Amino acid sequence: MYANKMKIVRKGDGIPVSGMPPVSGHSSGKLLFATKDFSIVMGENEPGTEFPMHKHGIEQVVIYMPVGKGEQLMEDGTVIPVGPGDIWHEGPGDVHRFKNTGSEKAVQLQFFFPPRKQHLEAVGL
Repeated sequence: MYANKMKIVRKGDGIPVSGMPPVSGHSSGKLLFATKDFSIVMGENEPGTEFPMHKHGIEQVVIYMPVGKGEQLMEDGTVIPVGPGDIWHEGPGDVHRFKNTGSEKAVQLQFFFPPRKQHLEAVGL
């Protein structure tokens, strides 16, 4: 969780962080790791959870979804189904939203480059 130190992240580890509130459903996030260069957040979205259309500021976000099913809706109306094992990239300015379309929790590992300011503050950087 700290810069320049090897850290094993175990299930249950992490610092609760708040992200964008969903328009429906329930979502939670835990900061698993942060350095001055990147951060990793595990997001969990209950079935039916949907976020509003949004874009990220300066962050590049790479997302890996090991569990669950959902869709990414892009600004141009394109719908991209996502599921277990999928990886996608959200660049600065990419307008999008995620919706959990499955019957189970959708789990995402979100890699932020650079890390969000709140991630750095959470670990004292």
